[in-house]
Order: sequence, then C-alpha cells, then structure tokens
Amino acid sequence: MSLDNSVALVTGGSVGIGRAIALALGQAGADVAVNFRTHADEAEEIAAEVRSLGRQAATIRADVRDSAAVEAMITWVTTTLGKLTILVNNAGVAGPGLLAEISDDDWDLILDVNLKGAFLCCRAAVPRILASGGGSIINIGSNAGRTGGTPHQIAYAASKAGLDGLTRALARELVEQGVRVNCVAPTTVATDMVLGRAGADELADRARSIPLGRFGEPVDVGAAVVFLANDKSASSITGQTLYVNGGSWMG
Repeated sequence: MSLDNSVALVTGGSVGIGRAIALALGQAGADVAVNFRTHADEAEEIAAEVRSLGRQAATIRADVRDSAAVEAMITWVTTTLGKLTILVNNAGVAGPGLLAEISDDDWDLILDVNLKGAFLCCRAAVPRILASGGGSIINIGSNAGRTGGTPHQIAYAASKAGLDGLTRALARELVEQGVRVNCVAPTTVATDMVLGRAGADELADRARSIPLGRFGEPVDVGAAVVFLANDKSASSITGQTLYVNGGSWMG
C-alpha cells in the first residue's frame, strides 16, 4: 500500500505507538514529520530511520495543548516538507483516577492533550490538507472509548469517547472536500511504558483477558494507520473507528 507523494505529521511520534506509526508511514513511502514535546533524541532517531528508507523526515517540538504552537507546527511542516496530506493525532496521556479521587488538574490535563489537542491539530491542519489536494486524518483512540476501560480510567475513557465523536463529526463536515477522517482504537499495546508499570503476573492476567491471548504490538497500530491513510485501500472509509483490540470488544 504505497503512500508515495504523501506527507504525514504524527503527533507524539517519538516513542511507543507514535514511533511505530511514523516508521510504518515512512516504510509505505510517505515523508514524515515527527512531533514531540520532551523526547527530542528519540524523535531524531525515528526521523533518521525514516530517512534511511529514502524518505524525507523532520522533527518538531510542540505542545498540542497550545493553539499558537500547533499553528506554528503545521506551518513549519508545510514549509519544510512542501505540503501536508496525512495527520495522525497520536499524542496522548493516561492517568488513573476514580471519580471521587481525580483532581481538576488531572482531568483537564488528560482531556486537553487527548481531545483538545486533536481538535487544535485538525483545525490548523485541514486548510493545509485541502491546499494539498485532500488527504486523511487518523485519530488514535482506545478500546476504552467504547467500553469505559477499567474502573479507574474515567478521564481517559471520556477523552477517547470524545475523540470518537470528533472523528465522526469531522468526517461528515469534510467528506465532500476530499478529506477522510477515521480513528484507530487499540486495546493494551505492549509499549515500554505499559510493560514497565506492571508486574509479570498482572501483565499475564491482562493478556489472558484478551480473546487473542496477547497484547497488541505498536506495529499493529502502525499497519492500521497505513491502511486508513491510503486512498486506494480505504477510499470509501470515513467516519469509522477501527478496533485493533484482539477481539476484546466485538460489535
């Protein structure tokens, strides 16, 4: 599935799922801008990997919660790489918190990064995507947006459910303008962050709860993004959430 002549921006693209998405897009033929906030070295490493494939790649620091920073980032991407045809809203944070325990600040942080950040990036990017002749927006959601997640994920689940709604609303708004908008929603993905914050027994129990019997891998999400970004393989797919969840929710 070739993405030749495409230019993609991946927010939160320096580590974990974002890193795998950036590499998958480069492997499919796209030039890639890797956004980061704190992991500068890691962002440059993945950009170097993309360049080694014969593609252009660049890194850009920006906080997706900051409207001015987002506008500047989008302008920089189009100036540096020539255009923008694919936006992947991957930047996200998670944090535990029961209803009675989560603070206002924690709630605001999770909603601001996961939902407002995607909105700001879409608002800034859509005019550039239209100027480039159309393209695709892929939001990285979560199984928790549909199922509610675990009992301590109230803010995270709410933010990802909101991202589903944003996906569908934007798809309706942009469908006649040549921009497709979809969402990829994984369940637990075996990133260093996930594997490092739980013991072996807990991880094994969580994996067994997934019908396929294992966590997803970052490359699984990357492959789903490449599929949805491609105007040949997914030309009639918009406003959809693709669950990459090992069967943990079926519907």
